[in-house]
Amino acid sequence: MAAATAVQPAMHTDQSGQQATPPGQGQQPWEYSLRKYLLLLATLVVTVTYGAGFNTPGGVWQVTHDGQLAGDPIIRQTNYRRYLAFFYCNATAFAASLVVIVLILILAIRHDKDKDKGKKDAVRVVLPLRGFMVLDLLSLLGAYGAGTCRDRIPIVYSAVLVAIVFVCIMALKLMDCW
Repeated sequence: MAAATAVQPAMHTDQSGQQATPPGQGQQPWEYSLRKYLLLLATLVVTVTYGAGFNTPGGVWQVTHDGQLAGDPIIRQTNYRRYLAFFYCNATAFAASLVVIVLILILAIRHDKDKDKGKKDAVRVVLPLRGFMVLDLLSLLGAYGAGTCRDRIPIVYSAVLVAIVFVCIMALKLMDCW
């Protein structure tokens, strides 16, 4: 006699070892499954931008001299437009990373609290999270470009790179692959 065996659908397990839903049934947004990595990256960006705010490109004046106070950024006097670009991009990246951290925490709390509500509630948190992650990346690119480029050619290359990244993100969004 041959014994019949029942084939059961494969159940995936999450990181805590609990069984998750089968693929295609009530899947969570990818941000939720990658929340610990996104949180790590956002924390890294906050740390880097916080440090860059105190240690600006070009350094700071060491002593008070000719109207320059000790601790003021040198780049503010030597290239004011570059200083403004760096300052605003760095501050935007810092603030956007803080918002990403808060949104990831809200996403995790809502997921743990309301597992039955499904995707509708998660979308209200995920869409702003995605927007702030894009803003964070573009701000970091701008701060890097403003802090490192002194000549026009590298500035043009950096601007083209930022434009290409932005166009790729918009193309992916329009194709609904994101």
